[in-house]
Amino acid sequence: TDCLVGLDGNVYNLTTFIDRHPGGKKSIVTLCGTEATEIFFGVHSLGILSTLEKQRIGYLSDFAPVELNHADEVANIEAKD
Repeated sequence: TDCLVGLDGNVYNLTTFIDRHPGGKKSIVTLCGTEATEIFFGVHSLGILSTLEKQRIGYLSDFAPVELNHADEVANIEAKD
């Protein structure tokens, strides 16, 4: 069975990534079959999605964006400018 996870309006097949996840298998397996944007961004930065691009297989047509607080990331981007 594939491990499909909804993140930020997209669907990712994380089946092949489960064994390679630095945080362990359980943290991904518990998200299989869910829309996990809030949980995912609670422990990952926004930029991590680019590393999952090969696993992106589609999008959620009825996705309502979740209000996320990325103030730290914005501050880091502004500091580099």
